[in-house]
Amino acid sequence: MGILTLMLASRSQRIQNTGMNYWLSSIFTPDTSAIAVAWLVLYMLIVASNGFVIYRAARGRFSWWVALPFILNLACNALFTQMQNDGDSFILSSIAMVLTLGTLIWSIAMIWPKHRWVGIAQTPYLLWVATATLLQLQMTLVGH
Repeated sequence: MGILTLMLASRSQRIQNTGMNYWLSSIFTPDTSAIAVAWLVLYMLIVASNGFVIYRAARGRFSWWVALPFILNLACNALFTQMQNDGDSFILSSIAMVLTLGTLIWSIAMIWPKHRWVGIAQTPYLLWVATATLLQLQMTLVGH
């Protein structure tokens, strides 16, 4: 909750958009450069950890069942991003966000016994997605 409170407290000027983007900007508009740096770090961690798991599955060193939640997580994340950018369905975006969080937790649980560093590398992404899920659910329940 501390992260959510900090994010909401750091709200800046509203941006005149439509749909979810407008509502989100009305509660939380961080500095664009801060988001860019955060996503740069997150994407590097995601590529390293997901790439490691998918590569090892492709080489036969992991079962595809271990790689499946990583692959589904990438698909759910892309789906959420597309839905959020289209900006009209709070409910569908919330479902995609919850699926992203669920597949991320599943990914960490699957890899933890074999390579804990991958689970640890996913932790910042998990914190980001958990916070984003709370915001998305708040938008769905309150925002329209």
